[in-house]
Amino acid sequence: MRSAMTRRQWLGAVGSLAGAAAIARYGGAAETTGAPAAKAALRDIPPYSLYAFDNGLNGPDVPTVEAKAALLKKLGYAGMTDHINLKRLPQVLTALDKQGLEFASLYYTPPVEAQIDPLLKDYIALLKGRRARIEIGFTSKQFKSSDPAADERAVETRRAHT
Repeated sequence: MRSAMTRRQWLGAVGSLAGAAAIARYGGAAETTGAPAAKAALRDIPPYSLYAFDNGLNGPDVPTVEAKAALLKKLGYAGMTDHINLKRLPQVLTALDKQGLEFASLYYTPPVEAQIDPLLKDYIALLKGRRARIEIGFTSKQFKSSDPAADERAVETRRAHT
């Protein structure tokens, strides 16, 4: 009888595969010296890297963002993606920078019926100089999935905040 793979085992296995692929492709050109790295240089991160989403890093073994970043480094990930949270983002960026990891994207899921958080511009400003994406996944209680009316509303909302 096979036992289920733990989250840590799965993250390690996938990270190992991605690391092996990156080494095979890039020949280990992005080695570190062992000292905590400053902000990861974009040229040092392969274009097809593996990132963990923060909600996969919850549990008593990773109670802080520093512990999450250290685990990602140990498992060979290039960095992580995180939900929008202005109070937490600076801490996440600092923890990733200390480990020489990249912040891949900021994930935000506003309701299509509401206005976009006016602080979104502040979040984006914190990401200046990084290769991070802003991912907005609109939700709705009013519209069914893929309703064209919801799509129009989402586009109007986004245009009003650019």
